Amino acid sequence: GDADTFSNTKSISFDGTDDYIETTSTFNLLDGQSKATFSFWLKFAFNQNSFPIWVRSASDRSMAAVVYTTGMLRLQVANSSYYASTGTGILQSDTWHHVLMCVDLSLAYSQRGKIFVDGQDETTGNNINVSTIPSSPHPLYIGTAYLGSGKTNEYGGLMDEVAIWSGTDLRSEVFAVYNSGIPGDLNNSGLSRVPDLWYRMGENATWNGREWNITDAASSNNGISFNMGESAKTTDVPS
Repeated sequence: GDADTFSNTKSISFDGTDDYIETTSTFNLLDGQSKATFSFWLKFAFNQNSFPIWVRSASDRSMAAVVYTTGMLRLQVANSSYYASTGTGILQSDTWHHVLMCVDLSLAYSQRGKIFVDGQDETTGNNINVSTIPSSPHPLYIGTAYLGSGKTNEYGGLMDEVAIWSGTDLRSEVFAVYNSGIPGDLNNSGLSRVPDLWYRMGENATWNGREWNITDAASSNNGISFNMGESAKTTDVPS
């Protein structure tokens, strides 16, 4: 949209029990890539260790964002053992945070993953021992993990402005994305690349009487909500 008319007045609430969003088609943007970036805003309810973003591979995860009740975050690639991590106490309860997770699997082992919270590099360790992101024959999931046994570790709290870049590591552009704590127009923010997927979450979301249709502001990877009521769209946003 036009940068002069951009506004952010809505977010989506997840109940932490069974709410989630799923793309209506297979999410294959990260298949075989060595670089990728997640950006999202969250107000975590600390209900349980949870997965705000889950890209599902054939047998595990391709790439996933994890938040813990200790206030720690992890970026996982390929499985739960390959990750970049922060320390504990990074996330605060009842507080909006911006999270930028970046991976470049061509870099030295200790630099492959980066996790920024509110513009600050909070990465304390790296253990990502793969050269490419595994392919995904499945949808993208927001707010839950999905393995062969079903969905688990549902996220509780608010989420806003979820964006994914394929083939791009934005660690050097974290301040442009964070935008001093106010979500900005990612299509007009001076970034080296616009996102490949961008869920405004509340903005452009439409309720059809059964579910929320979540429009992809970057391309056509639209999502739909599961188990959410009409009240899931809220006016509590980062500011």
